[in-house]
Amino acid sequence: MAQSGTQPRSTWWVHAAMALTVTLWGLVFVGVARMLREVDVVQLVVIRFGLMSVCFLGISLSVPSMRPRFARREWGWLLAAGVLCVPLSQLPIVNAQRYLSPALASTIGNTGPAWTALLAVVVLGERFRRMQVVGFLLALAGASVVIISGTGDGEFVVRNPWMAALSVVSPLAWAGFTIISKRFTATAHPLATLAVSTTMGMLVMAPLFPHAVGGIAKITPAGWVWLAFLVLGGTVVPYIVWMYALRVLPASTTVAYLYGIPLAALVWAWIILSTVPGILSIFGGLLTIAGVVVIQRWSPGARDVEPQQG
Repeated sequence: MAQSGTQPRSTWWVHAAMALTVTLWGLVFVGVARMLREVDVVQLVVIRFGLMSVCFLGISLSVPSMRPRFARREWGWLLAAGVLCVPLSQLPIVNAQRYLSPALASTIGNTGPAWTALLAVVVLGERFRRMQVVGFLLALAGASVVIISGTGDGEFVVRNPWMAALSVVSPLAWAGFTIISKRFTATAHPLATLAVSTTMGMLVMAPLFPHAVGGIAKITPAGWVWLAFLVLGGTVVPYIVWMYALRVLPASTTVAYLYGIPLAALVWAWIILSTVPGILSIFGGLLTIAGVVVIQRWSPGARDVEPQQG
């Protein structure tokens, strides 16, 4: 047995890759805040996730083992997953960054596991353990503190707790996407499921395409750099690293890295945007993270948890 505190040589690079991934995911929320200075919420979501779905679909189709192979009866579920994954998940959390600082928006987004556990009880009939109830209440209380007191500061922020509260729709929708995705774990590669569902989610938003195209001309060269990061460095590459890490490392170890995303977002926001939430907001964020930790610690399905992108 390996001594405590040591890891097999072959997994060190996976830990390093996951640490970098968490750092990049924290930067995503800052990148979104930066892009909202040039385009509106709808334009950013459509352009970013349109490019992202093309990348995922291209990778999935080019690798034989990842190619989509779904039965006809499964396409309805894929459509539902796409609606939850793109418009219902992304529009609220991106809109929230008009009212919450990046660190606080990432904290709200990371409540996904709490809502997943709740939906698993309602939809899948799983048993809600006592400690999961405690964790859910902690996460909900922390999110409430963040929304009420933590609208942050900075030129892009408007203080409006009621609009900020809509951000809770995002992790709830992502939880629904996670539950539906479980239907395909035995029959399809996760990247194929993500590629097809995000593409279908984008097609649902087709009426918004003309408005989104109108925002392309507003993007500055620096904005295109941020957008490229959001698509590749903030989503495509980290998600591939995440999937590989789940196969190499214990699920509990991999999932634990997610707890560092709000901290990474906080540091990046301080460095790039000079934005730091107040003490009460930080307390609410820590309370939320603690609740999520408790839920995942007593959850039998930690491996099924998927990171949410802001």
